Amino acid sequence: MKECGESSICNKRIFVYHIPHVFSNAVKKRIKGKTTMTTYTGISVKKLSDVFDRKSLPENPQEIMKLLPIDVEKIEILNDSVKCSIPTKIFCDGNEVYKVIQFQCNGHWKLKISGTDIDLKSLFMNDCFNANKESVQTVIQGVHLLKLCAGVQISKTVFMSRYHTLNKWTFDHDNDNGSRLIHSVVCNRLVGMNSVSGTCKKCLK
Repeated sequence: MKECGESSICNKRIFVYHIPHVFSNAVKKRIKGKTTMTTYTGISVKKLSDVFDRKSLPENPQEIMKLLPIDVEKIEILNDSVKCSIPTKIFCDGNEVYKVIQFQCNGHWKLKISGTDIDLKSLFMNDCFNANKESVQTVIQGVHLLKLCAGVQISKTVFMSRYHTLNKWTFDHDNDNGSRLIHSVVCNRLVGMNSVSGTCKKCLK
């Protein structure tokens, strides 16, 4: 898989599974002949030069600010970067969980959730962006699609080790229908798009 001009290791099955999750307009079709082939319509491939160009870098944080969509809620301007917080509408003990993207003037971006730095390579995501609105929007849309680790739900009293935390998680401030979830203190915070359980490997141990 290639994103923004650089390679990420990804086998064919995972790549095909990601298509409908990443491209909501993609339509799946099966063509039968000597062999059955699966195709997707409604998407197209752009030249890598149109997606990423190392010569096109933001000169300063103010240039990055101009590239952000108007619906970004929280913005923090630093000396060489801009942080923007993406709401998840998921609340942990009454506090909303945000996905914090840091766009740097060197053309790279970072992601942090609940104080944890996210390993983008493990999610098959490239950490580069181009100095145009389309590239920045692509990063933000990709982060929107990332799923938070669901932890392990419990309904009765349990004995926990010091390596786990127990919190009440709710959606859209719906405190009446919250869930008590256990997470590992080294939780990955996110799961891959092809995750079946919705819980990261560290929390499943």
